[in-house]
Amino acid sequence: MLKLASAFRPTHSAWNNGNRRHISKSHYDETVVYKYASQKIRPVSLGQLLKYRRLPLSAENILDSVSYSQAELPVRLAKRVISFHRLPFIVGTNPHIARVYSQYYEAFDRLH
Repeated sequence: MLKLASAFRPTHSAWNNGNRRHISKSHYDETVVYKYASQKIRPVSLGQLLKYRRLPLSAENILDSVSYSQAELPVRLAKRVISFHRLPFIVGTNPHIARVYSQYYEAFDRLH
């Protein structure tokens, strides 16, 4: 398993009912991220995109779209989180980069 840069290892902040709280990233969380990131991305074909352009959308089309999104978003977010892990340490010390990383991590954490 890839060792995380120290810049991304400390606890990060999240909003909870308007109050700031700290979330600790444990080894378990990293394992889950790596598990999702190891899955293959299912690309969206042009045919699939054209399928959803016709209005009104049927219930079946909506459910297909939601199902695809629910399965695919955590995988894609995990891959982004891992790409942050692979950045050089100095990049992770930039507060703007750290904030974007935190947002990706929190989005993944909520969706998986």
